[in-house]
Amino acid sequence: MADSCLSKALLALITGVLLSGCAGSAPQLPTLGLPSAPSVEAASAEGAPPRPASAPGAAQETGTVVDQIGGQGGSATDIYSRVATGAMKCWFAVGGPLKPDYVYHATAAPPSRGGKAEIVIHRRDPTQANPRGPKAYRVDIDPTGDTSATVRVENMKMTDAFASAMTGDITRWTKGESGCSPSSAVAGWTPSAPQPVADAAPAAKAKTSKKPGAKPKDSAKSKAIAAPAQAKATASP
Repeated sequence: MADSCLSKALLALITGVLLSGCAGSAPQLPTLGLPSAPSVEAASAEGAPPRPASAPGAAQETGTVVDQIGGQGGSATDIYSRVATGAMKCWFAVGGPLKPDYVYHATAAPPSRGGKAEIVIHRRDPTQANPRGPKAYRVDIDPTGDTSATVRVENMKMTDAFASAMTGDITRWTKGESGCSPSSAVAGWTPSAPQPVADAAPAAKAKTSKKPGAKPKDSAKSKAIAAPAQAKATASP
């Protein structure tokens, strides 16, 4: 009986040791998580076509494209020549709307290199030796062929009213028209009509004063005519 109890105790002890050893050496299974759904922004980016890489130093196209429908068009050099001529004759002529407060500056490539041109209107800064202050309005002329070009305008610091009038002029010049706007509702844009020149001052009146004892000219003339008659009467028998 005692041997039987001893055997059961030893068996229980051995079983406990074995179970504790197995529990300590059992490997831990990795915890698996559910995959997260992609965000809406990521899904949109994946579905969108890749953007073309910009060339180093390439300027981003900005501004508004000028409508050339119905115009004569022309090369970039032709269009630049018309726009530049119009700007100098209408905007920066004596009495022009931009003459007092703005400065004209332009650069243009030769026709052999495409004729790309840029016209920039700067705010005048009289405190500087170079009076070209901040950029106020810009015109870009980019060649698209031998006889065509894209014209873009951008208002940077010009008043909206002046920028609208300038864009209207550029549209006309780009299409082949010339000359300044005959009239405009923008205050100060169209120079007022010249005032008529005042009549010249009336000529000074002839002097009527005579020296004391002077005889009228008519009397002297009558005497000169009467003298030959008297001489003839004296000579007759």
